[in-house]
Amino acid sequence: VLVVQEKNGRFSGKGIWKLPTGAVDVGEDVCDAAIREVKEETGIDTEFVEVLAF
Repeated sequence: VLVVQEKNGRFSGKGIWKLPTGAVDVGEDVCDAAIREVKEETGIDTEFVEVLAF
């Protein structure tokens, strides 16, 4: 689980923690989408380990 604070945007400087979010592209694997969204939102390279719950 990764939580972040925005440097820019609506919640910048307010001390609010949030989860990186986004959508799964058509035909994209959910694991690949999670890795892509974290990179897009944070610039952090990640590794998908497992789904804990749905």
